[in-house]
Amino acid sequence: MNPFQELKAQLKDWSLKIRNLKRSRKQDKRGTTPLWKIEYEILGLKRTFRQHHIVYCEVRGRTRDQIEKPSQNNLPDETKIQKIKEEFLKKVQEYETLHPRPQRLDSISASGPSRTCVSGIPA
Repeated sequence: MNPFQELKAQLKDWSLKIRNLKRSRKQDKRGTTPLWKIEYEILGLKRTFRQHHIVYCEVRGRTRDQIEKPSQNNLPDETKIQKIKEEFLKKVQEYETLHPRPQRLDSISASGPSRTCVSGIPA
């Protein structure tokens, strides 16, 4: 599977888990699970989602200012982001060696000698 599609699917899965855990915080919905355990899991998933979302957006060409504008007290973990980005770029490189991108049609026609119509008569 394409690494970009794989990461996007993982991000969607994490966001769904976060949403469901947030809904289960109320006393009548959490059963015997302690609130601190749910909050701890939400916090971990939110942190992981944020780091991977930053990597996904940056690799696709977004700047950090376009992704988020965090406060001084809420800066992302840059070492973790760089580690995730290196692993992701390695996956992308492996994928592209196995599945090379096809040559674009406009670059083929631009390098050709002349344009012809369907019947073979020069245009």
